[in-house]
Amino acid sequence: MKRRLTAILVTAMMTLSLAGCGGIKVSENLKDKEDVTEDISTEATTVEVASGGDTTETASTEATTEAASEASGEDGSQGLGNDNGSSETVDFEDLLFPTQYGEMVSYGDGPFIYAKSICHYINDDDHYRLYTINEDQLFLAPGTEEQFPGIKKALDDFNSKNNLDLSYVEDDVLDMVKEQAQGYKEEGSSFNGYYNKSKAYITRVDDQVISMITYSEDYEGGVHGMYGFGGYVYDSQTGGELKLTDVVSSIDSLEEAAIQVFRRDYFEVGMMNSGVEDNIVASFDDLDLLNWSLGPTSLNLYYNPYAIASYAEGIQILRIRYEDYPDLFNKGYGASEGDWIMKLEEEYSTELYEDISGDGAVDFIRVELNNEFDEDYSLPVTSSVFIQVADEYKTFDLFSQESEVYLVKRGQRYFIDIVADEGNEENHVIHIYEVTGGNIVDWDIEYGEFSMFGEQNVYEEGYYHEIKGLFYDPDFFYMLGETYLVSSIYGYRPYKINEDGFFVPISDNYVFMYRHKLTSKVDLSVSEVNEKGEVVKGSTIPAGTDYYVVRTDDRTYADCQLDDGRLVRVIILATDSPPTVFGQSIYDVFDGVVFSD
Repeated sequence: MKRRLTAILVTAMMTLSLAGCGGIKVSENLKDKEDVTEDISTEATTVEVASGGDTTETASTEATTEAASEASGEDGSQGLGNDNGSSETVDFEDLLFPTQYGEMVSYGDGPFIYAKSICHYINDDDHYRLYTINEDQLFLAPGTEEQFPGIKKALDDFNSKNNLDLSYVEDDVLDMVKEQAQGYKEEGSSFNGYYNKSKAYITRVDDQVISMITYSEDYEGGVHGMYGFGGYVYDSQTGGELKLTDVVSSIDSLEEAAIQVFRRDYFEVGMMNSGVEDNIVASFDDLDLLNWSLGPTSLNLYYNPYAIASYAEGIQILRIRYEDYPDLFNKGYGASEGDWIMKLEEEYSTELYEDISGDGAVDFIRVELNNEFDEDYSLPVTSSVFIQVADEYKTFDLFSQESEVYLVKRGQRYFIDIVADEGNEENHVIHIYEVTGGNIVDWDIEYGEFSMFGEQNVYEEGYYHEIKGLFYDPDFFYMLGETYLVSSIYGYRPYKINEDGFFVPISDNYVFMYRHKLTSKVDLSVSEVNEKGEVVKGSTIPAGTDYYVVRTDDRTYADCQLDDGRLVRVIILATDSPPTVFGQSIYDVFDGVVFSD
């Protein structure tokens, strides 16, 4: 589809982007350590022990090991190690989703797709960046490819079309950027180089279709760069790329619908640019050059700068709603059933029509990010968001260097979720605003980053890639968040959006990709556990032992691996600051404890 975007731009210019683990069950999304005080105290905690039956024992912290030992003795369970204390190393994959209320949890019911952001770059001898190519490729979660063969084939095709490397850069372009970089160096100025960058998003995935868009930006000198959307739509079962004629019954009728939506949504663009409607009609002469996607409620046509109007008018997105034109769409193509997440494509200002009142009539929705130049960052940042539904509107404070905006449907309720990147790893914030029925409410705030468990970053000379989570399924997504029980460590945990629009964890546990090492200062009574988090026996571990933290509920315990391979649970209570281990400060029990300010 990148070739379609390029062809359209060139042509237009010529004419004119864990689980239930034997610990306390998750009952709500706890964000503050103080929240645990109603569930546990420093004197007592609830520990679920896997014995012969499903018994739950309440034990004091002093008696936790005794209770665990008794439980293991009831059915003769043994620890991960054999009699001489050795065992195989526990695989991280076994720790991801052990059990959730007795059931195995995988990657949700639908296909779990994540992005690998791949970057190729060229620096000169003085480390000035000359050229950057950055693209997202999309992959199914490991081990699920055979479950979704059609999705796998579609993603492979998408990746083959978004697979540029440095061979793409022509010699004359490289010579030009080198000359320009030299001028900046002589002036003592910074230089960001030329670039071709794109991001990928899922707009819809179900049993019928999988649809993606890319948002691309490129600059190779001149007054300004170019930007725009590319669309990709595939059959979920076969993996074959769909044509517009597969989805709509009449191209002429689609053309008429596009004109009607344009007149409603972009009236002023039509007034200021002559011949725009003629350009829309002409765009249907070659359907292979049209950029389009399928969303949960509409077919979306993307007209990038110069395609039908001037560069100054930006991008025009025409949303052809299924319910507004029911006869236009072929059988099997229509509105998504159930709940969904809709990526709102425009970077700073989005206007659309959706029925968020449940009365069958569409409501006008506007989300505008208000930007101002920040002297500290020397770049424009978002300082507030304006949200309008019909005649109601509100403005909320919000700080972000980069933002993504989503419309979320959960049951009969609707939410605007704004993912705000505040410029560093510690400050990814999701602002949630309810807009159901036009009643705009500052609803909630979440901290973390959409992610994917696994090797996150790979850096080499001239190349790196980063793993990114995608936000498209309200029933399952990963988040990378900071935990504070044993140290300030970032861990992974699966979440869903509940009926009230809140992010709630599916698993009790955060799992750590990179093991944080603690060394005990004292002998410790611990419980040996298996990968499922079931206590199998009690043990006393001598001082001086290294503990590698692999998972925690961030409230009551941490599971650690020892050098001999055993997985042990240490009861650590977050009711005090700093957390305590058997009544002692964690600093007095372990070396290697590091908390951020």
